[in-house]
Amino acid sequence: MTEQKERELYFWLRLIREFEDRVSTLDRQGKIQGGVYSGKGQEAVVVGVCHALRSDDWIFPLHRDLGAFLVKGADPNRLMAQIFGRRDGFSKGKDSFLHGGDFSNCIFGSTSMLGSTLPVAVGTAYKFRIKQEDRVAPSPKKAMATRSSC
Repeated sequence: MTEQKERELYFWLRLIREFEDRVSTLDRQGKIQGGVYSGKGQEAVVVGVCHALRSDDWIFPLHRDLGAFLVKGADPNRLMAQIFGRRDGFSKGKDSFLHGGDFSNCIFGSTSMLGSTLPVAVGTAYKFRIKQEDRVAPSPKKAMATRSSC
């Protein structure tokens, strides 16, 4: 890996950490409605996965994968608008930031149940295969994300 590539990856790690720290601070101040779930300490998963993607590859992040939006090219101001539930956010103020996606950057919004995003990602990847498109649809999951019980 070149030094330039290392610097680029480090840039994304720092940006994600600082962005999420700011969101957490705003949440503690009571300025954000709804839950805020930090991905602090898990930035490298998102950076590693997203850095390997092309612009037309889709990603299916979870609620702790806020950094996927940044690395995939989403506008940070629009992401913050989504977090605050404003009209200039991805869902135009109709949904929390936990479920909003950015289709213009191939980012699918998280589903309510953690593991339930995975079948959507698999279906998308299967569509790519059927159409013989050279694209991927990862869903970076952390510990316990796919475990479910009845």
